[in-house]
Amino acid sequence: MASIFGLPVELLNNVLLELERESLKEFRCVCRESRVRVTPILFDKVYFDFDLGGTDGLVKISCEPRLAVHVKTIELQRRSGLKKLDDFQMWHDATIYEYEPFVPEDNNAEVEIMEGVISVRDWHGMTDDSRHALFEGYQHDYDAINRQTSQLAAAMSSAIQYSQSHTPELSQNVTEARRTIREFDAAVERLPNGTSFHHCPTYHCPTYHYDRWGERWRQIQFHRDALILGPGYEDDVDADALQLFVAMQGIMLDAKPVRNVAFRTRGCAFWSATHLRRLLDWTDDWLTWWITEEHLEVGIEGWLDRIGGPLAACRYIESATRYLARLESSFSCLKSLECHVDTDGLGNDSETYSVSTAVSRMVGCGTNLKKLRLALRESSWDPDEHTLLYRHTSSSAPRCQLSPDSRPYRSAVSASEMLFEGLVASQALGQLQILDLTVVTVGQHLCALLSRLHSLRHLALRYVSPLPAGGAWESVFQLMSTSLCLGSVDLVALEDVIGGSPRLLLQPDAPIWNIGAATHLDYSRYESAIVDYVLRRSTSLPAIHPAEFLR
Repeated sequence: MASIFGLPVELLNNVLLELERESLKEFRCVCRESRVRVTPILFDKVYFDFDLGGTDGLVKISCEPRLAVHVKTIELQRRSGLKKLDDFQMWHDATIYEYEPFVPEDNNAEVEIMEGVISVRDWHGMTDDSRHALFEGYQHDYDAINRQTSQLAAAMSSAIQYSQSHTPELSQNVTEARRTIREFDAAVERLPNGTSFHHCPTYHCPTYHYDRWGERWRQIQFHRDALILGPGYEDDVDADALQLFVAMQGIMLDAKPVRNVAFRTRGCAFWSATHLRRLLDWTDDWLTWWITEEHLEVGIEGWLDRIGGPLAACRYIESATRYLARLESSFSCLKSLECHVDTDGLGNDSETYSVSTAVSRMVGCGTNLKKLRLALRESSWDPDEHTLLYRHTSSSAPRCQLSPDSRPYRSAVSASEMLFEGLVASQALGQLQILDLTVVTVGQHLCALLSRLHSLRHLALRYVSPLPAGGAWESVFQLMSTSLCLGSVDLVALEDVIGGSPRLLLQPDAPIWNIGAATHLDYSRYESAIVDYVLRRSTSLPAIHPAEFLR
């Protein structure tokens, strides 16, 4: 009888890679041959989180040398998360069965019911006591997650605040959280071939234009709009950022740090000592902080009391700064870095400035980087979610709304200056071969960076928007054709402003390519003409405004 193991190795591996993880686990137990073939694929990537029991699998695998040797990537991916719903009525109305814009009458409802949740009929057949019991279970699970997060934050904060020679007595729960962190650090150290760390927040789903984190709990489904509009929208965002920081300090500060890192985050994350102070000060009223205007300063008086006064606070900030400096310097070991920072919801100009400065300092430590993907703007995680900086509602675009005298403009210029001038001054990125950017910037700043990347061979610019009066794309393309020696280039959805009017370039979905005589063939010809010039296949730059090119 023919066996699947008679297939060529490459074909068999392709078949196995198409299987779900649970199917791979089952197939691995079939026979000795299947175990030999499946084990390297199944344990190539190991998932973990810092929720209750979330590191147990990683620790067990690291203690089995025959399994640990196959682990190349460890990925932070949380398994559970719940939104804060204050009372029964809010919880009840947030369910997909009761949310006001959606009142399903039959099985052909406009919002799809997930597999495994109760039906609309079963929901309406439940008694009030049953629903209240479910709500109490939801609250219990939410409180358990929040307690775990609080203990993790306290454990990490105490590790930063106190040296090994002066460790105060901690609560049993915080001690347990510190033990979890130490076990995680030791497990990472035991992985001989662990070279990559990945992180994609589970509250972000790239298939959709909205977050789906917490949309299902047990057999109950919630309406995504209700979750987004609810009061606890940001709590899991920053809980995820906290877990990212804990993971990175263990991975990056290991004696043999990883070489490839990819992460996505937003919110306070770990950009500065002040951000870190806020992130690790996880108190009962913490979840309401995000709605205030001054993100970084909020809650500082209460924090001073909790930490022991101004002198203790100064020592903590100094220790946190040193901690972050060590973390940033560890980026010098990286060969590849993907850093996606969604700036949506940053509190004010100073916070935008602070994040840009920290990202520049972190990336600037990457003296050995060969590949860099840097996305720093609103909705920076996924191409389908990117927003355009200037409004484009028709082929004749309205006048630009972002004035050089406006506060948002000045803030964006300052952030761009800190990001790009910091990278140029750092003397890093000299070995960079692949660069992928998604940013709001100033044309001169972008040119200053590109002009010194002499090893660059592939450049991707996606949703890059030079600010008004800060240089147009003609000057950027000219510099690329004269100063760079590229083998390939990828240009997508580029914006700028000329004479007060915004332009949208190299975007096949723009209105101008869908009306009149314009066709997909016209767009291909237009794109090829610009790419040929940038790659020195042509000596003349075509008219880059789509309307002018078509004329």
